[in-house]
Amino acid sequence: MIAETFHFSGILAVFAAALAYGYKPDKDRANRDAEEKVWEYLDYAANALLFFLLGTSFFALTENASFSVWMTLLAVLLLFLGRFVALALLKPLLKMDGKALSGLEFWLLNFSGARGAVSVALILLLPPTFEYQSLFLATAFVMILFSLIVYPLVTVKILSRLTS
Repeated sequence: MIAETFHFSGILAVFAAALAYGYKPDKDRANRDAEEKVWEYLDYAANALLFFLLGTSFFALTENASFSVWMTLLAVLLLFLGRFVALALLKPLLKMDGKALSGLEFWLLNFSGARGAVSVALILLLPPTFEYQSLFLATAFVMILFSLIVYPLVTVKILSRLTS
């Protein structure tokens, strides 16, 4: 609310506060574990509420969008390629337990964690007069739906291979 009062981005202010709060060396591990559980639950609840509200308002927000099957396939392909290229470029820098990522760990990173709440929030910040806002929202909704349905199934397969 303070950021909005001073005409700063509220989303970026919350993100910066989360980063600032997220790293605190704490000697009392029991308190830290309890805090992590609370924040993990709040994150889950906020995401569930956000996606529920977005899902219920999908048709109202995207009524002006002309969206085809080809655009849907292109959006999903770009979602995958964007994450793949970003992780491929960062792979030399990414380490797990001091070791380079294995191939399965790389694919696990590629298919886990994609939700899309930030992209929808940024699209909703566009002025209502922006001609393509409903098309962008429809594209983001399709990508989020795909990442919520298909990506977990692929992630489970990768995890089963990692643990076997």
